[in-house]
Amino acid sequence: MKLSRSIHLVDNSLANVYIVTTNKGYLIIDAGVPENFIRVISYLRKNNFSLEKCLGIIITHYHSDHTGCLADLKEMLKTKVFAHKEEAPFISGKAKLPRGREFKHTDVDVEVNDGDLIYGLQVIHTPGHTPGSICLYYPAEKALFIGDLIVNENNILTEIPTQYSLDPEKNREAIKHVYEVVDFELLLPSHGEPILKNGKEKLLTLIKSFEK
Repeated sequence: MKLSRSIHLVDNSLANVYIVTTNKGYLIIDAGVPENFIRVISYLRKNNFSLEKCLGIIITHYHSDHTGCLADLKEMLKTKVFAHKEEAPFISGKAKLPRGREFKHTDVDVEVNDGDLIYGLQVIHTPGHTPGSICLYYPAEKALFIGDLIVNENNILTEIPTQYSLDPEKNREAIKHVYEVVDFELLLPSHGEPILKNGKEKLLTLIKSFEK
């Protein structure tokens, strides 16, 4: 599904997988669950994306619903994996995964930090859900890929349920942080429908609810 001039959402991905096109090729944001492998490759082929022009796969955090088919996608597309340096050991298998979070490991080729640019996407380190969770800001489209900081349920934004976050208070602070540091219209969560209008205003409504 094409969301904007350069942003796609892979149809029926069980955890959202986004594609961002650039003049050099395209980036994939998150890989989703193992079943997403066929969905992603089918979407690329159906929409005339050359498999050879994938610039990389950016992982917002290591949880298995974001990395489930990462190793297979990387191998198929012969591309690089980008992730925050604190997530890399979990993705590569050098750090032990929490029970129930297992997935097929692969190397992280490029470890990123807060403020880094990946083909025009700005990395924002937002720890809380996991130590190295990141959001990605794409100023060319005023789009914020917010990962698991929030969930969109029936067009109502909520925090990710606290039991799924390592530090729920830090996650809440990270939500406030991204609101303050970037100007966005599109708000693109990993779970739930993308917000294509007034994304910043809707996130502010959630932030104000923290004070009640």
